Amino acid sequence: MPLIMKVDLDEINSLLDELPKSKQHPMLRPEYVIAMSNENANAQAEFFLYKENNAFYYHPFILTRTIVSSVIINDIESAYGFGGPISSSADVKFLHRANDAYNAYIEKRDICAEFIRFSPVLKNSAYFVGDVEFNRNVVVVDLQDEDYMSNIQPRTRSAIRKSKRQGIDIKNNKSDVCIESFIALYDTTMKRLSADDFYLFKPDTIRKLINLQSCTLITAHYEGVIIAAATFFHEGNVMEYHLSASSEVGFKLNATKAIIANAMGSAYEKGCKYLHLGGGLTGSETDSLFLFKSLFSKTKSEYLIGKKIYKKKFYENQKRELITSGIVNAADNRLIFYR
Repeated sequence: MPLIMKVDLDEINSLLDELPKSKQHPMLRPEYVIAMSNENANAQAEFFLYKENNAFYYHPFILTRTIVSSVIINDIESAYGFGGPISSSADVKFLHRANDAYNAYIEKRDICAEFIRFSPVLKNSAYFVGDVEFNRNVVVVDLQDEDYMSNIQPRTRSAIRKSKRQGIDIKNNKSDVCIESFIALYDTTMKRLSADDFYLFKPDTIRKLINLQSCTLITAHYEGVIIAAATFFHEGNVMEYHLSASSEVGFKLNATKAIIANAMGSAYEKGCKYLHLGGGLTGSETDSLFLFKSLFSKTKSEYLIGKKIYKKKFYENQKRELITSGIVNAADNRLIFYR
């Protein structure tokens, strides 16, 4: 069985380059996963690759080792954003053999559970053998029509034009000054919003992400100061809205709206078919962030998540013991409840 445990990252990138655009995604690249894995000292990026002749099955993820009450628990999770497996072949027998090899890898690495966030544009949940659930609807801008700006709600287009008349200057610039300004603004924004730890990142992680070739940093300047900025990742048919920050002035002047409109143009110029804006902080259709993103497109797509418990008895015993000891709340339904 051609199971590859230690892989050459250059080889992976070469294989991904050969995929059709519809199967390419910037967050599947090793460089992205490695950058995101640096957020946790107990985590490491790993890359499963299975090959047969000209066909391959690839699955990038972050493996995290957690010690709870002297017990070691290993789990797999896709990097922040989206992940999951991709295959160059749709042959059922090939995919079955690839999954057998993956299960052998899981057993060898003593993995307890796996949690995956699938790309709503890539729709790669088809390659995952496990429980797949609908999480929420997300907003996607279809760029295949030359009149893609018509996707933007009229009042929002007016607000964007007004922001430019007021002196906002939108730039695509990854200079050191812009990067450091974005990092500081992002930190300030997250604190102002009392954001969950899930949305907080080390400055060095953000630097590494922005310096990736697939990343575009768009900044909004007003009177010589960056008042809003956002990162976007692009590859194949898709550009992904990633991290965003805005000052109070930026909010009042609709700077983020102007940035997203600029990103639509940038994605179109790069040959992308879609700009994926994501969803809200909750699954509600009335979520304020979801409604904001809906100002740019009426097109929605389903965001799916994948779950699988490999060591069921061990998993259930650990959860029961941690609930009994009071370390874990009985109402906590997260798959990775122990982190």
